[in-house]
Amino acid sequence: MQIKTQKQITILQNKAQKVADQLNEEVVAIAKGIQHIQTQTGVVYQLNAENFDAKKLTLIAKKIGDDLEVTLEESVVVFDNYFNVCGTDLSCLVSLPTEDGGLYHIVADAFFTLEDGTQVVYFYGEQSIVTTESSAASTKGNQSFFDVINSNIKIVAIVTAVAVVVASSGGSGGSGSDDGDDSDDDNKTLEQPIVQVAEVNATENEAKDENHITVKAELGSKVTITFSANGKTVTKIIESASGNHDKVSVLTVDELNALGDGSISISAVAAKDGVISSAGTGSFTLDTVAPIFDQQPTAINTDINTPITTTIYDAQATDQNGNADEGITYSIKGTNANKFEITANTGVVTYKTMQTSVHIDAITIVATDVAGNESLQNITVSVVNNPTIQVAEVNTTENEAQDENQITIKAEAGSKVTITFSANGKTVIKVIESASGNHDKVSALTVDELNTLGDGLISISAVAVKDGVTSSAGTGSFTLDTVAPIFDQQSTAINTNTHAPITTIYDAQATDQNGNADEGITYSIKGTNADKFEITADTGVVTYKTIQTSEHDDTITIVAADIAGNTVEKVVTVSVKNLMHGFTIDGGNGGYASGWSTSSAGDVNGDGLDDLIVSSYLDGTTPDGSRNRSGNSYVVFGKIDETIVDLSAVVSGTGGFVVHGDGTYPGDWSGWSVSSAGDVNGDGLDDLIIGVRNAWGRSPPGEDPRQFSGNSYVVFGKTDGTAVNLSAIGTDGFSIEGASNLEQNGFSVSSAGDVNGDGLDDLIVASAYFNTAEGRVYVVFGKTDGVTVDLANIGTSGFVIKGEEVQNWWTGRSVSSAGDVNGDGLDDLIISAYYANLEAGKSYVVFGKIDKNDINLLDIVSGTGGFVINGENDGDLSSCSVSSAGDVNGDGLDDLIVGAHKATSNNKAETGKTYVVFGKTDKNAVNLSTIALGTGGFVINGENAGDWSGWSVSSAGDVNGDGLDDLIIGAKKANSGNGKSYVVFGKANEDSVNLSAIVAGTGGFVINGESAEDESGHSVSSAGDVNGDGLDDLIVGAYLVNHSLQEGKGRSYVVFGKTDTAAVHLADVSAGRGIIGHAIDFQGNQSEYSGTSADELFVAGEGDNILIGNGGTDVFNAGAGNDTIIIDSNNLTKLYSNTLSNNLLARVDGGGDIDILKLSGSNLRLDLTHIDNGRIQDIEVIDLTGSGDNTLILNLNDLLDISSSTNILKVIGNSGDKVDIELNDNAFVQNSASETKDGITYHVYSNANASTAELWIDQGLGVI
Repeated sequence: MQIKTQKQITILQNKAQKVADQLNEEVVAIAKGIQHIQTQTGVVYQLNAENFDAKKLTLIAKKIGDDLEVTLEESVVVFDNYFNVCGTDLSCLVSLPTEDGGLYHIVADAFFTLEDGTQVVYFYGEQSIVTTESSAASTKGNQSFFDVINSNIKIVAIVTAVAVVVASSGGSGGSGSDDGDDSDDDNKTLEQPIVQVAEVNATENEAKDENHITVKAELGSKVTITFSANGKTVTKIIESASGNHDKVSVLTVDELNALGDGSISISAVAAKDGVISSAGTGSFTLDTVAPIFDQQPTAINTDINTPITTTIYDAQATDQNGNADEGITYSIKGTNANKFEITANTGVVTYKTMQTSVHIDAITIVATDVAGNESLQNITVSVVNNPTIQVAEVNTTENEAQDENQITIKAEAGSKVTITFSANGKTVIKVIESASGNHDKVSALTVDELNTLGDGLISISAVAVKDGVTSSAGTGSFTLDTVAPIFDQQSTAINTNTHAPITTIYDAQATDQNGNADEGITYSIKGTNADKFEITADTGVVTYKTIQTSEHDDTITIVAADIAGNTVEKVVTVSVKNLMHGFTIDGGNGGYASGWSTSSAGDVNGDGLDDLIVSSYLDGTTPDGSRNRSGNSYVVFGKIDETIVDLSAVVSGTGGFVVHGDGTYPGDWSGWSVSSAGDVNGDGLDDLIIGVRNAWGRSPPGEDPRQFSGNSYVVFGKTDGTAVNLSAIGTDGFSIEGASNLEQNGFSVSSAGDVNGDGLDDLIVASAYFNTAEGRVYVVFGKTDGVTVDLANIGTSGFVIKGEEVQNWWTGRSVSSAGDVNGDGLDDLIISAYYANLEAGKSYVVFGKIDKNDINLLDIVSGTGGFVINGENDGDLSSCSVSSAGDVNGDGLDDLIVGAHKATSNNKAETGKTYVVFGKTDKNAVNLSTIALGTGGFVINGENAGDWSGWSVSSAGDVNGDGLDDLIIGAKKANSGNGKSYVVFGKANEDSVNLSAIVAGTGGFVINGESAEDESGHSVSSAGDVNGDGLDDLIVGAYLVNHSLQEGKGRSYVVFGKTDTAAVHLADVSAGRGIIGHAIDFQGNQSEYSGTSADELFVAGEGDNILIGNGGTDVFNAGAGNDTIIIDSNNLTKLYSNTLSNNLLARVDGGGDIDILKLSGSNLRLDLTHIDNGRIQDIEVIDLTGSGDNTLILNLNDLLDISSSTNILKVIGNSGDKVDIELNDNAFVQNSASETKDGITYHVYSNANASTAELWIDQGLGVI
């Protein structure tokens, strides 16, 4: 129903008032800002005029969606969901003040719609809603809501501000007296006209009926239709509506042009019997602008036999707003249109069938917009046979002579082809007058023409012409390169060593003209020796085809060719040389027997390289220069070169230092036995022990000296070359005095390892002649002071090991640390009695212990505190020499080696035998006859009769880097007294070893003596790692060597570790033959050394150093001091490998004091269970911090092996780092108490299998 009068509004308001009287009244308090009210049924919400200054009040009520929004000058009240909750049944109401002091009830379905779409249900104020919300009409500034309804209905209609009653309720006004009867005549309304718009086009509107506008209005009404746009109006009249859709008289072209392009608004109002309807509205968009095609070429070439899916042309037109293809419909016309398809919405043109002949088609593409405006685009499609270009190789020096270096063109038979070459702003043109239809060769580019074009990319364009038709261009290109590759500047004189594994000899690297290494370069080799080598064609890596076993030179020519055929050559000479096998230590004077006893000294001076001790027990002079045979011992510092060490230079402090015998009594024979003592005083430097078997000991006042009681001296490690005099040992060490006359203490001396687990290395000294050669052995605990130890009153300084009380057994003839044979974390001992049991010989293994109680070897025989090793046959003299063997079979327990130099082997008298006894935890006796059968160890049979193999035996360390400890056996009588020494590689099986196989290069290698009657091999020992390359070295004593025209001066030979099994000839060592395996990369005492990704050798001094690997096969020799060694993932990978690189085997040696191994990186796994023993050593702290989530994996053996100074390993890191250990009662168990050190609190884990072992784990780390 159309609202026409105030009376109509009054009727609706009366109805609403009746409802309001029955609802609960709620007065809305007004506050500044926006407030929301949740509309509820059964309530009338009232804003009372008493709250406002009526003269200044402005109020507009709008329908916003389903909400009623009442806007005041400083407030907005929103009745949420009002038009939904209240609905047409008036279940709730909002009442607003009127100008006469009454209330206007907002009926849910009555509202104005303004031009901008705002729906207004009521307003109040001095200015009407029309003037405030619309600029199209004026109400003179003083009209009320009812005035607008009553007197301005027409103006409201013009501006489309129309009061609409959608349902049966609505209205405006106060509390008038109308009874609400809506059957009154004044309530009559006209239906709103309905406007329908078809299509309107300025050029065609008059001719097409469908382009009409129709209006449906009440029968007989007069309809006024107003068209408006761009400030212009056109009016049409329907004098009497039919009641159906009546066509509006056609808008002429002039009228449409007057309105102009754009949106044309239509308003239709019907009038009948004085009643005016509300306006029916509509609109259309007038578009007289035709689409515009883009500017792409309209002459198109396509090849014959092109697939029909290929786009021939992609038409693209834009509408008047610049939108491509939007509302555009494409079609084609013309004579050849039937050959083509076009997509109506995108304008893509394709042939319907494959075109197989050369011809031209012309078509017209029509683009039509939604208004019917059209544009035409004429295109010409030439179906051509394009030339095909093939480019082979072009070279300025060879192009004219070689047909294969031609360019060929395939074009339609009979066509004329023009070929244009262009580069660097220059062109060269060639012509084929009549193409054959196949590939025709282009006449060769001459050298001058190629030089004209210049180096670089040469572009080729070929165009064929036939019968007036020109093809599109066939294209190609080639790169002209007249510049030969350039080799880098690395040395062309290459050294490699004999017996080296097949590895990179030379890495040729050449660059192309753009400086790109190896890119497009092909390498080859030529020359007389080329057949010995392989080269990788793409990278230039040169290797030998086979292992080279002899010294020689090979010369090859490496050829680098680029893709243009330019070549360059480099001549490389490869010198295959023996690696330097070591160096000699020459005695000072004739007859002094230098090399009688030899041993590793450990790292005495803390420089990171292991040192040596060599004795000359017949050396020594009195002050007047006469010889007194007091004996001297010499400490030789580790080094990497082949230079001979002359002991006379060592006496002066060069390359080591001398330890002079006491000299109080002539013939002391100081140095009869020498050994490393380990770190006895805990200062981080390795110490020495020297046996003086004939020394006269001091005695209590008033008593005679102890004649030939013997002394042993501990000399503390030191960094200088100043001589040490045993007569005034003072603070340089301490003496250990024999207990009784004639016992000859010091007959055999050795480090005992850490027997009692206190962190200080202990000592073992033997008095082989005690009680008429019954023999007695003493263990002296490590200590920090220089107080003399009197073996007659050893007390708390150690304990005594008593023989079986059988004279002439020579108990203690040879003594040694046995390593940790039973795996309990305490170092054990091995003691010989080589005349026992009818000279079959016995050896005793004494387990380490914490107490100081004396030991009787009879108890050992019965299986208490150790076990006995019984000789195999009478007269073998087994245990003439005994030693720890290290871990030969890799089971985690240290093994033993026992020499029997008089044993018969393979029916050859006195060839000698050596027995390896595997470590074990039980105390059952071991019979060497059982070992010989391959149970519990293995036998090593001598080579030839009378060799006396096994006269001296020792662990060799890991000489070949395979992770198993190796052995060295001396046979001083071999080869007419030249002597031989045999290195036997560690192995896990129990098969016997024949030294003849070692000589042949199976399972080890032989060291041949230099000259007859030298007796090389009289003493043998591991030398530690003297040259720092990661492989353990050896020392061989030959005390009878004659040199410098003096007899019996003696000589010792240091033999460097190696991986091959070729024989070592001491004559070559003496001559200094061979090349250095790897020079030291970082050496000294800087606070920090940072490596590169290359393979590097670090040798640090006695300070606190930081060594950073940064990858590569690095060897870290940290030396003394509290050092930190930092390794990354690549370093870690090399530690898992047994492969040498650049003659280095990756290893970490923290040296003395407290050293830290630190990881650099994240998600690293330091798995000690998969890294060979000895590859990480003398580390007391592992720092997992890195950059996150690193893991340490270890077992008890790893903990016991990682440090030589303590059985406590600390592990620190960050959260996210983890330690992976076995947790159970027979493995690691967390102690109840924690430990705090240097601000870090640790959880402590012990192990029932090793009482001194403790794993301290930072409490912030995970344990899995």
